[in-house]
Amino acid sequence: MIEDYKALYQEYEDARSLLKLKNYALWTIPGAFPDVHKDTQLKGNASIEHDYQSIGAILVNNLASKLASLLFPVTQSFFKLEATDELIMLATEEYGISPEEVKARLVELENEACSALFENASYAQLTQLMRYLIITGNALYKRMDGKLTVYSLRNFTQLRDNEGTVLDVVLKEDWAYASLPMQLKLQLSEKYQRDSDVVTVYTRIKRGTTPSGGVIWTVSQQVDGIDVGVPSIYPDKLCPYNVVVWNLVNGDSNGRGLVEDHAGHFAKLSDLSRALALYEIDACKVVNLVQPGSGADVDALNNAYSGEWVQGNPGSVTAHESGSADKIQQLSATINNIFQQLAMAFMYQGNTRDAERVTAEELRRNAQEAEYALGGVYSQLSQGTHLPLSYLLCHEIDPMFITAIIANEVTLKVVTGLPALGRSTIVTQLLQAVQELAGIIPAIAELSPRFDTERIIDTVLQARGLNLEDIMLSPEALEAKQAEAAAQTAPQDMTSSIGAIQGII
Repeated sequence: MIEDYKALYQEYEDARSLLKLKNYALWTIPGAFPDVHKDTQLKGNASIEHDYQSIGAILVNNLASKLASLLFPVTQSFFKLEATDELIMLATEEYGISPEEVKARLVELENEACSALFENASYAQLTQLMRYLIITGNALYKRMDGKLTVYSLRNFTQLRDNEGTVLDVVLKEDWAYASLPMQLKLQLSEKYQRDSDVVTVYTRIKRGTTPSGGVIWTVSQQVDGIDVGVPSIYPDKLCPYNVVVWNLVNGDSNGRGLVEDHAGHFAKLSDLSRALALYEIDACKVVNLVQPGSGADVDALNNAYSGEWVQGNPGSVTAHESGSADKIQQLSATINNIFQQLAMAFMYQGNTRDAERVTAEELRRNAQEAEYALGGVYSQLSQGTHLPLSYLLCHEIDPMFITAIIANEVTLKVVTGLPALGRSTIVTQLLQAVQELAGIIPAIAELSPRFDTERIIDTVLQARGLNLEDIMLSPEALEAKQAEAAAQTAPQDMTSSIGAIQGII
């Protein structure tokens, strides 16, 4: 029996959540989640409703841009690959590659993979991904053919188990017939002929298992209830479709966003902004009151030009203005107080500079600030975005290498989030340690000859969080290096001695 993906999409859809998310978008960025989903057409946009304030948009756009720059910095890779003993042994024994060359190749692969992420306007899609997560708590991204595409809950539905594992996803896309792949166009040529015809394509991403217990993903498509194309099967870490959530509660199918955590403040902000706007408009209205029986010519007063003479008693005509400046000031102060509270929650007063100028230490500090301010969401986003993207990007750069890793022929550590940022600070920590040692060792040598210089060096380096095994020679390597240096200096000493003897003779 063939399952209808459209019916499956409607079965997974949570209408109550969509209604709430529409309000969250109205308070922040209405275009991120419009009220009514409109079929894709070649012209025109869906009409959206706007709120009476734009504070929500300022907060969301600021946080989305900040998170995008923190999660995907331009100046360094957002993940790192660590060679395991198994990989080094395989490279050394089978291919004659030294451990240093393996590490250099991994760093090169990191840099090439991260550079590929910023092509084809993918960074703009990453920022949009952050907006969806902040507002709605859910997003789906597709990495295919070197291009990143992001979808909101208006376009996909999902099914999870009680532990939060994604079991099934149905993606709804509206395509113009002209933009479909040629193979798909041939299958649909009987029903759709014009290039402007809208074709609704349902893509199902279903989780499955292999006989050995591994995870696979099957991606298939339907149009009008008819299977189109050939299903694709991907290993767990190479599925181009990935669902990301801001915060997920066990038992829920959909995640919850940051705006939902502060929905009370946003609702109050929206209502007060609307009341203030209407009150200010009414306060600007001026009505001239004429005392009954005054005999003043109202029509003449109304039609008179500036400086023109009109007969009448000034005391019988007064201008009336409704509204109170104190009330306007009080409402504005209340709104500003709510904004200040939301600003702290949305990191609006952060100190992130231009991504191309920010230092590694600033980047790490801002990432830690995001981790604390957002309640651990930074690490969760890192796992949901960094980890899948790192495998996909590495596969784009070197399909053979990453395929061997996915096939468990070798094991590879992929470190993301705050630990990945730590490697870029090693140079800064080493520089600080050298500067400290330059001041400590000469001064302490003058105090007493009892101080052990080598131990002092080790103490300072360890205090800076540096692993001595990563930067120092092993005892065996040090001994071999000293022996080699001694062997090289011996002929020079012999030559000097012979020259001295000849000079005496």
